[in-house]
Amino acid sequence: MIVAEIRKQAADGRRPAAVVIGDAAWPFAWYLRREPVDWAFTNDAALPPIVALNPEQEQLFYEQSSLVQHYSREIVPLRAWWLPQQQTPGIGEVLQYLLTRKPWGNIGAREILVLRAKTP
Repeated sequence: MIVAEIRKQAADGRRPAAVVIGDAAWPFAWYLRREPVDWAFTNDAALPPIVALNPEQEQLFYEQSSLVQHYSREIVPLRAWWLPQQQTPGIGEVLQYLLTRKPWGNIGAREILVLRAKTP
């Protein structure tokens, strides 16, 4: 979804279409290799329509840009994992998994923060 949004911004002529930093750089570097994406943020940069970064980098972005009022924010799981061997499932959990694909045990994820420019 985020890649499609960035590609749409690029198709609409936005330069840069996005700024991507931190853990979001991979795998986005591969998917966005032909798009006009900045891989670092500078004060000189035009207001990017989309910014993807680590949640702990949010304050740094706003300190550099003073643009907090121009963006909406959403936390998105970038990479998720499930370790089924951490817990032995019961028959009910196995059936639930087979019917719904809802896993038993804990699901982990590395989350990123996606900032989207608010439309005026």
